[in-house]
Amino acid sequence: MKTKLHSGSYKKRSYFILATFAFGLLSSHQTAQSAEYKLGPQDKLRIKVYEWRAARGDTYEWTPFTGDFTVNPSGLLSLPLIGELQATGLSLKELTEHVSDSLQARLGLAERPIASVEVLIYRPFYVLGDVEKSGEYPYRPELSVFQAVSIAGGFVKRIDATAEQYEHQSITSRGDLRVLNAEYLASLARRARLMAEIDRLPAIQFPDELTKAGQSAAINQLLDQERLIFEARENGFKTKVENLKQARISLENELATLREKNTAQEKQIEMAKKERSNVNSLAEKGLALSSRSLSMEQTVAQLEGARLDVGLLLMRAEQDRSKLSRDLLDLTDQRRTEVALELRLVDSKIAELNEKIKTSQILANRADIRGQQEFEMQDRPTLTDKLKFTILRGPPNETVELAADGNTGLEPGDVLRVERRLTFSNERANFDMQNSIR
Repeated sequence: MKTKLHSGSYKKRSYFILATFAFGLLSSHQTAQSAEYKLGPQDKLRIKVYEWRAARGDTYEWTPFTGDFTVNPSGLLSLPLIGELQATGLSLKELTEHVSDSLQARLGLAERPIASVEVLIYRPFYVLGDVEKSGEYPYRPELSVFQAVSIAGGFVKRIDATAEQYEHQSITSRGDLRVLNAEYLASLARRARLMAEIDRLPAIQFPDELTKAGQSAAINQLLDQERLIFEARENGFKTKVENLKQARISLENELATLREKNTAQEKQIEMAKKERSNVNSLAEKGLALSSRSLSMEQTVAQLEGARLDVGLLLMRAEQDRSKLSRDLLDLTDQRRTEVALELRLVDSKIAELNEKIKTSQILANRADIRGQQEFEMQDRPTLTDKLKFTILRGPPNETVELAADGNTGLEPGDVLRVERRLTFSNERANFDMQNSIR
């Protein structure tokens, strides 16, 4: 019996020693991989905590502490029961011991639990400068400067233009310039026509820029087209005005006729009333029949009704004449408003064309100059890249600049600044082409 107990105790101690050795080996392996790595904000860690339970002869995993945790921007790691632990600046081994010690102290354990910490995702690094895609990228162990540049899309593509390419650019720019100038002159001609319309001038007064001696046939054709448009629009407007005036004259004639008719009817009514009065007087004396008196009453009533109809027609004709006068004024105002709106659009177009012409002229001149430089430098022997790498490392208030080369290793949180300069060298020139790569 004692032998069995002794044997059981021996086995339990063996399991404990084996488990401790295994977890210690795992922690040592992780530490060996990242012996110099110091934790910082945005590091994502996986933590596991175990305890050897001698009574049962096995290990127990503390599931509340098993999981993934991220170091917050303040450099703290928030864990169940323990609370917040300072993680920034610690190695994996130091954090592992810190977790184990904190648990033992917090829970009052006789034996210190075994903690395992590994980095799941390292905090990112950053690349800026002469690379295709500056920005933030996930870190991976043993990352070199050249690898970081490759992750960022490589160096920016340089423009190594030849004299022929600059000549092509110059030809294209000057072609665009000719088109813009033609559009500019057309806009000037249109503006002159609109000004003649809005000021009701008998003819278009084109600016000297369009009428100067020796003008091309295309410009003369453009001016003739604007004159035709001016005449057509002016004739159309005059026709509308004339139609309204003729309609108003017709109404005035109709009004005169209605007024005469109304006057004549008033006379007829007055005469009929006198006759009715005479007939009524005779009827009272027995010298006329009552039917004769009734007939005269009907006649007077008919004449008064006819006069009311004429009065109604007269009122409507007056209203129509007033409406024609308003239409005539509205026609003039509408035309002036439409022409003013077109004029504002043309002025805006002229201003835009002026800016485009200036830009195209500058581009064409620059292409000519660069093309001439390229032609003169055709005997340059080599094109040389000068690369400069700088690593910015540390917190914002304690950042240090480190010179680096392509094989220098990066750490999580580093900012890699890439500078690339292109130089041409020969006997006659040595000039910086840094701006040509952008």
